[in-house]
Amino acid sequence: MELLFAKLDQLILFKVFLVSSGGLIVFYIHSFIIFSYFRSPSYLFTAMILPPIAMIITSVISSNLALSLGMIGALSIVRYRTPIKSVYELALLFFLITLGVTASVNTKYAIFLILIIIIFPIILRFAFNFEFLKIKNYLIDDQDHYIEVTYIFENKFNEIKSSVNIDNYIQNIDENYISGNTEIILKFNSIDEHYNIQEKIDKVKNLKIINVSISKRN
Repeated sequence: MELLFAKLDQLILFKVFLVSSGGLIVFYIHSFIIFSYFRSPSYLFTAMILPPIAMIITSVISSNLALSLGMIGALSIVRYRTPIKSVYELALLFFLITLGVTASVNTKYAIFLILIIIIFPIILRFAFNFEFLKIKNYLIDDQDHYIEVTYIFENKFNEIKSSVNIDNYIQNIDENYISGNTEIILKFNSIDEHYNIQEKIDKVKNLKIINVSISKRN
C-alpha cells in the first residue's frame, strides 16, 4: 500500500484530478447540509481550481528558499476582497487551500482529509436531530434570522437590474454568458419583504424566471 501511494505521489495529473474532484464533491455535498448557494457555478468552479493552484505553488516553492520568500512577499500584497458570508464558508475555503498543500506532500493524507470533511458534517447533521444534542442559543439577534431566495432568470443581469431595484438585497450573482441565464441570491429580513419584491418582479413582463428556491436561515 505504501508503495502504491509513493507512486501516486509522483503522478501530477492524478493529484490535480484528485484535489479538483475532491473540492467539487465536498462543496456539492455541503450545499445540501448547510448553504444551498454552495451549488452556484462560482463556488463550484472555485472548489475545483483553488486546490490545484495551492498544490502547484507549494510544489514549486518547496525546494527553493529564495522563491519561497518571494512568494510570501507577493501573496502579502494580494488580498481576498470577496465578502465572506459565514465562518462555515471561510472554513471550507481554508480546506481547499489545505487540500492542495497536503496533496503536494502526501496523497494519502489528502484522500483522508477529503473523506473526513465529507463524512464528519453528515454525522453531525444526523446527530443534531436528537433532542439532547440540539444546541439552544438564547442570545440570537434578529439579524441572525433571514430569508435567502435564489432566482434563476433567462435574462441577463443588466436587464434584470434595469427592470427592478434589488441592489439592497443581492448576496451573489452568477451570469452564464453562454446560455444568457442569471442566478441571483437575495437576502431578506422577512418573508413579507420577499413577497413584495416577488410582486414587483412578476409585474415586469420581459423578466422570465426559470426557478425560485427559498431557504430560511437561523
